Amino acid sequence: MHFKQSYFMDSSNNAMSSWEDKHIYEVINTIKGMNVGEFRAYIDKHLTVFKDPAYVIPMIKEVPGLWFEFLPHDVFNNREVMKAGIKKNGTFIRFSDTLIDDEALAIKAVSKTPHAFCHLSLRLRGEHSFVDQYLHTIKGEPLIDKVAPQYWKNHLGVAKRVLSKYGGLLIDFPHYIRKNVELCKVSINSEPLKAYQQIDESLKGNEDLLHYAISKDGGTLGFADSKFQSDKSYVLEAVSSVGYYFQNKVHSGTTFSKDLDVIRTALLKSGYNYESVDEDVKKENIDFAVIALECNGRNFAFVPERHHDNPKVLAALFFS
Repeated sequence: MHFKQSYFMDSSNNAMSSWEDKHIYEVINTIKGMNVGEFRAYIDKHLTVFKDPAYVIPMIKEVPGLWFEFLPHDVFNNREVMKAGIKKNGTFIRFSDTLIDDEALAIKAVSKTPHAFCHLSLRLRGEHSFVDQYLHTIKGEPLIDKVAPQYWKNHLGVAKRVLSKYGGLLIDFPHYIRKNVELCKVSINSEPLKAYQQIDESLKGNEDLLHYAISKDGGTLGFADSKFQSDKSYVLEAVSSVGYYFQNKVHSGTTFSKDLDVIRTALLKSGYNYESVDEDVKKENIDFAVIALECNGRNFAFVPERHHDNPKVLAALFFS
């Protein structure tokens, strides 16, 4: 193996070290396969080598599993060393106490490894152009809780853009955003169940917001103030929004487990709710069996035996 001179050149094209390529190759071969104790002892014995970017850069490139954290701290403030490290893993930037504030390197770091964002300077994590670029660059959920809180006061539009895609991140935003009805609606629109649980407690009594949440997913009623969960009009909204709300919340001995309006609404939304209907109600209401069978003939297994020969039931079963 022979290392190219470009490994050891800085931006002005001056050689970064006078050491021969051959010696660099020997050092790298020596440290390959060392355990952490041997590596630290070797650094102490050859400190000059490990302070020289001409050695450190090819080490980073050629030695798998190099223990970066044990290298002399000063070498991490060298831009060429940092560039090499970031190419391997963006979180390498955390080893520098000066380059964490370098915007160009920071963008490279988060592009390589999004989690590197949490290691950057507070200034960068609150700087509009940088945060905006970060949000455009990364793939997956952004580390919103690491963005400087003061940033959002001036750039609520960016918060809206993020929440429209990742409503479940609402909890990571500053308190005043979780009290903003418009932004809460944006969050609920993208991830109803997660977002509604994360709105500020003061909004759990907001009827307009709850109606909006239920329209997106009736299951949100289960996280609302208890007075709404005991209100028939809201329960009807919920079961007409999603079938599973009846199965998960209503049928198990609640106020509305035998309410005919609620049951009918739930069945019209999904015949699969029939299995969860109270047995006494099933026996007294043939129409509910018909609705269920029109949805799926397999619901016949849950029809009370007394209705098995009923013409309406048999007709519904035949045409299911």
